[in-house]
Amino acid sequence: MPETYKLGTNNKAILILHGFGGDVMRDTDFLIKYFIRKDYTIVRPLLYKYNDHSLYHIEKWLKIANDCVDKLSKNHEKVFILGASFGGDLAISLARNNQNVTGISTLETPIFFTTKISFLLSFFLPILKLLKIDKVRKNKFWYRKNYHQKNRISSDPFPFIPIKTISKIYKFIKKEIRQNLREIHIPFLIVQATKSDIIAKKTAKYIYNKISSRDKEIYYIETNNHDLNVLDEPQKILILEKIFKFFDVL
Repeated sequence: MPETYKLGTNNKAILILHGFGGDVMRDTDFLIKYFIRKDYTIVRPLLYKYNDHSLYHIEKWLKIANDCVDKLSKNHEKVFILGASFGGDLAISLARNNQNVTGISTLETPIFFTTKISFLLSFFLPILKLLKIDKVRKNKFWYRKNYHQKNRISSDPFPFIPIKTISKIYKFIKKEIRQNLREIHIPFLIVQATKSDIIAKKTAKYIYNKISSRDKEIYYIETNNHDLNVLDEPQKILILEKIFKFFDVL
């Protein structure tokens, strides 16, 4: 899938950053379709390719996203970042290091994980690395309880978890994101599920309390699923309207 680009007319642009290990289109298309109707310029870069070396280089993902911000800022008065899942961590990193970012919103972005996921990352992951196992399939009993919903197994373009990348992501979140949240000063909207099957509930308040932004909000969604794209249309509209109103007044 190539980069998605749609030129708007209101002199505002949104960079949409997808997460890791899912279906890029399925996870973020609902965001794109909504903001196109609001006349925003939309860019959604493809940060990595499956079965490609780009799968293992977070630094390259950040460079792609940063270049997008710089290009958009040359022709738009305001540039926002909307990051889904790990795309939100990338958005936070950009907000620290690129002065052209006007505001950001994160959707189910990991800072802390549920007890189950934390256990797997802290204890199970090192064992897999020691055994030199480079990937594991998602359809194992230990994986997310919501993964088996919506026929995801048969339609998932990314049916395995690459151990090397997960290890890098976990380290990036702990070392680069958690420890530097105070450097965020721009407007920030945090969107999180009330009972996510991946993200610990304390994450939203942790981000809110740590960032230095004066204009900041938390918006909770009543769902037990990390994947907000599986919500019904009324729930999606609530999220989208909240993000639009937050960005539109900046």
